[in-house]
Amino acid sequence: CRDQLLLLLLAETGFRIGELLGVRYVEDIDYQGCRIRVEPRVDNENKVRAKYEEDRWAKVSKDTFDILLFYYAKYRKLLRESEYLFITLSGEHAGQALTEDAVNAMLRRLQKKTQIKVTSHMLRHYFANERRKNGWSLELISQALGHRNLQTTINYLNISNEELVEASEELFRKNAALYMADKLL
Repeated sequence: CRDQLLLLLLAETGFRIGELLGVRYVEDIDYQGCRIRVEPRVDNENKVRAKYEEDRWAKVSKDTFDILLFYYAKYRKLLRESEYLFITLSGEHAGQALTEDAVNAMLRRLQKKTQIKVTSHMLRHYFANERRKNGWSLELISQALGHRNLQTTINYLNISNEELVEASEELFRKNAALYMADKLL
């Protein structure tokens, strides 16, 4: 369930893998509001860091938050050995903060099983595109991703030619009177 939770949180928050692996379950989770915070730190045990020195919050769905609570309850004893939400669950490093290398190895195993390539960064792109499809402004998406430049956010978006044509057709339908093309014929 740890790996499922990790994938769900990457997809729902848009956080970078280093940001998510730096989440500390006592300080960075609002259990009442179902929110998780990126808090930039330079002292993470697993050497991960937030890209910029800005904290930000992300709302998590109730279903995913329930999985987070299940994970927390299932591994409570082991989690007490660490302050990090994501930890190694077995072996000599059990209880230590999960590393980016460990996540990448898990994603390679997932790819081998499913024949579907998934990276943590692909889930950031997924986050951006799903938010755009659901009407989020470019500025909101950019802020949620922690981008400093809107062009970076634009580069994440997969806008097809069909989408552009449909948007133009919708604009023309709604504003036909403004163009008065029918009067010119």
